[in-house]
Amino acid sequence: MSGLTELDVLTIAVFCGALVAGASILNLAFGTGGTFRARQNQRLARVGARSWEAAAAEVAASIRKKQRGNRDLDDWLRRSLPRRDALATRLQKTGRDISMASYVFASLATAGTFGLVAFMFGAPPLIAIMIGAGTGVFVPYRFIGFLIERRTRRFLGQFPEAIDQIVRGVRSGLPVGEAIAGVGRDLEPPISTEFQNIVDNVKLGRTLDEALWETSRRLDIPEFNFLVISMVVQRETGGNLAETLENLADILRRRQQMKDKARAMSSEARASALIVGSLPLILAGVLYLVNPEYLMKLFTDPRGIALLGAGMTSEVIGFMVMIRMAKFEI
Repeated sequence: MSGLTELDVLTIAVFCGALVAGASILNLAFGTGGTFRARQNQRLARVGARSWEAAAAEVAASIRKKQRGNRDLDDWLRRSLPRRDALATRLQKTGRDISMASYVFASLATAGTFGLVAFMFGAPPLIAIMIGAGTGVFVPYRFIGFLIERRTRRFLGQFPEAIDQIVRGVRSGLPVGEAIAGVGRDLEPPISTEFQNIVDNVKLGRTLDEALWETSRRLDIPEFNFLVISMVVQRETGGNLAETLENLADILRRRQQMKDKARAMSSEARASALIVGSLPLILAGVLYLVNPEYLMKLFTDPRGIALLGAGMTSEVIGFMVMIRMAKFEI
């Protein structure tokens, strides 16, 4: 240990911190052992020929067991964190069994890693702490947003097909609940997971309307809200449900086509925003390789720190404005 220099110690610390942060991010994405729905399906399969009452009791027990995991730490976090309800809903939208404890641990590990990296490259302690705090909040938040966006895209890609299957079931004489159960059995996740969750809630004693509205609030997807409103209104007023849902599926397909067309037309602007936004970072990396002392004055000199802060602020604002201008809501 006496032969280790200060730089060696910092390098080892940064490496260990990077491993912890990477493991934390992987835990958010893949460390949950599969979705909770998969475990529910396994338990339901094990009950086999038993009655639906016994199956419902086992699902309810699995829910209670899930809620007991890390209960003390999660309860403390739910009481302590700001906007804890919004965070819990956001984690649930990923479709993965991510606890608040895992999210907070990933945030702290990311903050510590980036703070150590900044300090290793010569940033003052206060600036390193600010960099670590900013990245510790931003990186896990955006990673969760990426998981939500990816799951939402997959859900919307399967959604018209799910509606068509419900229409075929209703026209063949099946009750609406059985048609929804068919979607949960036959299609792929995540659409099957959400529709099977509706079926399970109905088996646990809720009405179909309550199960639909609960799923609608959790998903927060406008297209799914259209389906819920159509089915609830039809149940209250009567009418041809199959024709209503068929028209809805056609509207959703046309809406998705318009979104794809707008995305294709704005691809040049989005690419320009990405290139322009990444140029300062690429140039900074080249300057550090060519002349590190020249670039490190931005981190060590107070005037350089002020210029760096102003430049990064304007860079982030400009990048967000360009992305916003190239994004269309349909």
